[in-house]
Amino acid sequence: MKTRLLIALVGLAISFALPALAERKDAVAAPPITQKLLAIGKACDEGENNNDQVAIAALFTEDPVKH
Repeated sequence: MKTRLLIALVGLAISFALPALAERKDAVAAPPITQKLLAIGKACDEGENNNDQVAIAALFTEDPVKH
């Protein structure tokens, strides 16, 4: 009975520790990507609100958001 409890506790400890160890510490690249996505969404909304098909079509070019 004690062996089963010990095995269960070790299994739980490992299952909680592995995701924490798998997290990337250098994952700072998200904010620029988020800013670009928000800029594209804003440009699309403005194009739709102004009925500007050229502005919407410009979003489908190779570099839709100017840096």
